[in-house]
Amino acid sequence: MLSFAIAAKAGITPQDLDDLIKGSVNANVATRLGVNIASIEALISGNQSHAIVASRLGLTMQDVDDLRLAIGREGAIGLILGLLILGS
Repeated sequence: MLSFAIAAKAGITPQDLDDLIKGSVNANVATRLGVNIASIEALISGNQSHAIVASRLGLTMQDVDDLRLAIGREGAIGLILGLLILGS
């Protein structure tokens, strides 16, 4: 299991963190970010980004799609984790 310290800083449980690293999003993560689960899953999977994720990042939907294409799946998960940590 990943670091308790990282999970605590992100405001989620260690299990939530493990699941996120594997690409699974739950309600705790979505609530913490203030977006819905489907929007986060779309970002991770590379499907078209939702407006709510773009708004949360302060970017256009096209910018988010371009970013996701550039950073890949693992980068998208890292971006989500970074947002969780910054939001704490």
